[in-house]
Amino acid sequence: ALGNDHALAARACVVAGERALRLFANGEAGGFAERGARHVERLPWGPLKVETAIALLNIRITAATGPGLRSLPPIANDVAAMTAAAEALGLHAPAVTGHYLLSVLYQEAGDRPQAEQSTLRAARVGRVTDQATHLHQLANTARCLLELETQIPRTRALVAEAEAVTDALGIELCELEWARGLLHRWDGHLIPATRSFTRALALARHTEDLRREGKCLTWLAMLAFEQGHYDDTRTRCTELVAIATQAGDDTPCAMTMQALAALPATDFASRQQLDIALQRMRDVDDKSYLAYALNAAAELMLRAGDVGSGRDLAREALTASSLMRRQNDIAIAWALLARTGDEGAMLELQRLVGGLTVPGRLSARARSSVLAAAAAVPGIPTRASTPPSHT
Repeated sequence: ALGNDHALAARACVVAGERALRLFANGEAGGFAERGARHVERLPWGPLKVETAIALLNIRITAATGPGLRSLPPIANDVAAMTAAAEALGLHAPAVTGHYLLSVLYQEAGDRPQAEQSTLRAARVGRVTDQATHLHQLANTARCLLELETQIPRTRALVAEAEAVTDALGIELCELEWARGLLHRWDGHLIPATRSFTRALALARHTEDLRREGKCLTWLAMLAFEQGHYDDTRTRCTELVAIATQAGDDTPCAMTMQALAALPATDFASRQQLDIALQRMRDVDDKSYLAYALNAAAELMLRAGDVGSGRDLAREALTASSLMRRQNDIAIAWALLARTGDEGAMLELQRLVGGLTVPGRLSARARSSVLAAAAAVPGIPTRASTPPSHT
């Protein structure tokens, strides 16, 4: 930097930032990314400037999306501009990275349509890259669409295509196992889903990818909870807290899952722990995980006979999931509310039961919740045909 070699200084910031991420030093990684950006501004326009800028943006965003919930930087416009420039210059791999980063920013901001659009653009650009880059993008597109809960038939095709490329290249990929796990969970196959996420976790740890490790641990905690394996839920949350502590992050999701796993004990301390954890999630404005946690808590309250608390939690879950346009959590919230005797919810439940004949509209978990509510509410038919199961 003192010698005004801005290209070398920017590249050094990329290398230092990537190393900081591997060492769980997310704060330092973000600092290197910001320092590198100042050098990039001094570079002449061209491929080097654009490619280095996207690499630094990748570090900055990854540093803010560890196992905790740091606020993502407001740089979507910068990412979009550099991504468009990469496409114009024929830099396909950086363009794929740019579209992926946009999908992360939009998804974290709750802008589902934009996240979906960016994910699909990345897939289109990825088709003209080398096989390895193409494979990563196929797997990432499938993973992103599943987390957005959209275009499930297309996602099945993307996973199958990625598996074929993986077989040809003879490599394993965390993102593909992640997508497989999500697809198994969508279909209600929780044991295969757990196996896939366990492999994805091992691959993330092998490459020292803290962000993916945190995400895999979160999904494994949720899968254990959904199977009633509460000790396993607490174990995964403990692992998540440990790596978050290394990165200096907060873990409201882990706190909440731990509280949910303790809630079946129905003692006052467990309820108090859950209230504190849910409030922390509200404070960080994490509506996706919040909707899931609220629905899970409402279900446990209804099982315990606390209809009032169950109704309040389900109503809040409906609000949070509607803001995020998460159809499965919306359906589960309506089903839970119908079980509390809410008249408007019972009417919505009838509509949901009628829509169960549409393949791919709801996950197995949401379908099960709707059918359980319909069976418990008098006068609502439950003879909706079941879409074919997928393995």
